Amino acid sequence: MKRQFTVLLAVLITISQPVLAQNSAKVWFDKIDGNSDAKVSKTEFLKMWSDVFTKLDSNNDKQLTLEEWTKPNNKSDSKSKAVFYNADTNSDGNLSVAEHVALRTKHFNATDADQDGSLVLKEMAGKAAKK
Repeated sequence: MKRQFTVLLAVLITISQPVLAQNSAKVWFDKIDGNSDAKVSKTEFLKMWSDVFTKLDSNNDKQLTLEEWTKPNNKSDSKSKAVFYNADTNSDGNLSVAEHVALRTKHFNATDADQDGSLVLKEMAGKAAKK
């Protein structure tokens, strides 16, 4: 009986992953769709990431160190570090505001599947599901 429950639970978790990703994306989408037009413009997207940058920049020097970058979610994994180092285009060990904007612009463009200059929930949910 316990084994059947475990198998059932594993199946339910697997089946629910796309739904959870969709719900997570919907919450995030609604927060950054400032004018509630069911689209996230590049301006809205970059504004949200600018706010994140400001929150991460604990010493307010307009730069993110690797420690500031990884601290919020304890994301010191190799993927997170690789993103940081790839975005650090001048290799000074910090992400400037300009480097962060460039990173997030690439992020926006990669998520904008139909390249129409805005994101809809389906595009954001698809990106969340791939993570």
